[in-house]
Amino acid sequence: MLADNYSGSFDFKFRAITTENDGNSLTGNWTTVPLQVTPSPEATINVTTTASEDTLTRVDFALQIQNGDSNETLSSVWINAADLAGKPFTLYLGATPLTSLVADGGWYKLTGSDIGNVFVKGSANSDADGMFGVRYAITDPSNDGSLSAVTQQFDTNFSIAVNPVTDATTSSNDFVNRVIASTEVVTVNVTVTQSNDPNAGNAKDVDGSEKLLYFIVDSVPIGVTVVGGKYIGNTPGNPNTGRWILDVADTAFSGASLTQAVQFSLDGTATQLSGLTQAISITAYTQDTGASAMATSTTNWTLQTSPVFSDTSPLPTTHGDHRHVGEGSGCPFNDRGHASHVEHLAGREH
Repeated sequence: MLADNYSGSFDFKFRAITTENDGNSLTGNWTTVPLQVTPSPEATINVTTTASEDTLTRVDFALQIQNGDSNETLSSVWINAADLAGKPFTLYLGATPLTSLVADGGWYKLTGSDIGNVFVKGSANSDADGMFGVRYAITDPSNDGSLSAVTQQFDTNFSIAVNPVTDATTSSNDFVNRVIASTEVVTVNVTVTQSNDPNAGNAKDVDGSEKLLYFIVDSVPIGVTVVGGKYIGNTPGNPNTGRWILDVADTAFSGASLTQAVQFSLDGTATQLSGLTQAISITAYTQDTGASAMATSTTNWTLQTSPVFSDTSPLPTTHGDHRHVGEGSGCPFNDRGHASHVEHLAGREH
C-alpha cells in the first residue's frame, strides 16, 4: 500500500501458475510490471490581506498545504491587470506601482522572489476594501524524483481589507487672559483641527469618517462648573481631582476643523474663587468610524480671579453637575446636596 501523497515510480513482479485437472501444473517466468504515480498539485494560497489605512502592507500569497502534501511549491502568481482599474488601493512591486509595468496578455506575471515583494496601500484616508483576480500555479514534484514535476494553474479572487485608523489632531482655544472679578459664565471656544497625514500625502482626513466625540476637562477648581458636563473626578483614594467630561453629539469632520464652545460657570463662593491662578486643560477625543483606537489633543487656558472675588451677583443659569463643597466635607455635591454623578471612561463606546 502506498503512503499518502506518494508520487513516483516503482514496479512489481508476478508469474502465472496453471494447474490442470489431472494434477499437472506449469509455473511461468517472472514478469516485471512498471508503475508510475503522477504528481497531482492540490495546495492553495492565502487569498486575503488586511492592511491599516494609509499603511503600506505586504500582500500575503502564502502557500496553504492541503492534505499533508508538503513538497508542493508556489511557482507563479498572475494578477489580473483589468481588475486593478478604479480600485481604492494601489499594488506595488517593491516601490514600483504594479500598473506602471507592462502586462503580459492581460496579466502581471510574478515568479520567484517577486511573489513575496508585492505590497498594497489604500487610497489616501480611505478604508475601502477591494478585490482582484489571481491565477496561481502550484508545482508538485514526484517523491523519488523519477518523474517530471507537474505544474497546474488555478483561478481565484484575492481580497484586500483595510482597517480604519484615527488620525492625529491639534487643539487650540480663543480665550484671552484676564482677571475675573465676579460670578459669570466664561466661554472658551475650542477648535479641533485634523493634522496633515504624512502617510496620505499630507492630506487631512475630511471625508466625514473622523468624528469629534467628547472632551475631558482637567484641573477644574472647586466652585467652577463645566456647563453641560458631568463631574467624574472622584476616584478611589483621589477625591476632588477636578476632572469633568463634556459629551457632545458625534460630529464629523467635513472640513479641516470643528469648533466647540466649552463654558465654565463660576458659581461658587467667594472663599472658593478668590485669588485663583488655575491652569485648566481641555482634551478632545476623536475617532475614525470603525477604528479601534481614539486620538486626543489638548489645549490649555488659565483661570485668573480677583483676590477679592465677588459672589454677590445672581448665579448663572447652567445645566449639568454643579460641584460645590460642603464646609469641611471635602466631597463634591451638586446643587441639590447629593453626591455628584461619577462616570467611568473605561469601556465607553460611541
